[in-house]
Amino acid sequence: MKKTVLMAVFAAVILGVSGLSYAQVPKGLYAGVVGGFSIAPDLSSSITNRVQAWDSVNFDASLKAGYLFGVKAGWQTPFTNRIMALELELLNMGHEMDTLKNVATYPESDADGRIYISSLMGNVIARYPSGMIHPYVGIGGGLAYLAVDEIKSGFPAFWVNSGSDVVLAYQLMAGVEIDIKKNFVIGIGYKYFDAMKATYEADYASPGTYIPAEVEVDYKSHNFVLSFSYLF
Repeated sequence: MKKTVLMAVFAAVILGVSGLSYAQVPKGLYAGVVGGFSIAPDLSSSITNRVQAWDSVNFDASLKAGYLFGVKAGWQTPFTNRIMALELELLNMGHEMDTLKNVATYPESDADGRIYISSLMGNVIARYPSGMIHPYVGIGGGLAYLAVDEIKSGFPAFWVNSGSDVVLAYQLMAGVEIDIKKNFVIGIGYKYFDAMKATYEADYASPGTYIPAEVEVDYKSHNFVLSFSYLF
């Protein structure tokens, strides 16, 4: 009798531990934070007179390396054996302007201005699911909010006031994720971000002129990111 009871208790313990272990296996849902820095090519821009459309000025603004931070949430899909992950990501980026180039006949001048970008992207990621190291590639699409502070230059005298726009955007990504514990993942990656041209109405001033204008900016960036995620 005692032997039977002991065997029953032992079986119950084994089943309980097994059930607990199974409950602790991550289900594929995750949430995380993202940080890094952003490098952007020259901001190709134009200013067009809203009254006389033939009157326009093209220029490039070089941008200093900027910041990047955000949050993400996703799902490593079980029906693909976790090869595919679906992810929603909110990122914020910002840059200070360095110089203005090709303004009229002036090749280059110091610039004072900033650009901020907030993007909400839906990402589809293909990852290597086995082991503790997971290389991945992915593509994302969504919306980007671009806000440009007033742009100023002392020589030549140049001023455009601030504005913003919401445009479509996409990103390409690649990197590697490492399981540091059962539920904790660290990621190192690269993202190429490209937003459609943003336009906004502003006032433009240069020597002898002050006109209502439409400003157009074309933002792209190379982003290097570090992420920390918790797998549920």
